[in-house]
Amino acid sequence: GCRNTVFSASAQSGAFHAKNLIDAGIRHFRVELVDTPGPQVGPILASYARLLRGKTTPGEVFAAARRVENAYGRRHGVEEGSFGVRREAARAELKPTAGSKR
Repeated sequence: GCRNTVFSASAQSGAFHAKNLIDAGIRHFRVELVDTPGPQVGPILASYARLLRGKTTPGEVFAAARRVENAYGRRHGVEEGSFGVRREAARAELKPTAGSKR
């Protein structure tokens, strides 16, 4: 998961979407880590590798990702981030744009 400040400075994981991505023909995946101490990198990569081989569940990977500490010994948790499925806002809920005010 990436603790990119663009995404609320919290780790994100697509673990729950791995099977759908594989079923769709995706074969190359990337893991981005920021401020993750070296000794934690191997186990993180190994858990995702097991997931992609069908040897563990997304929930187990997600739970392990929640336990990851940054270089300062803090746990930041993990979320689905931009992978999360959100309901589309109804038109009435949207803010008016500059073009609609003409």
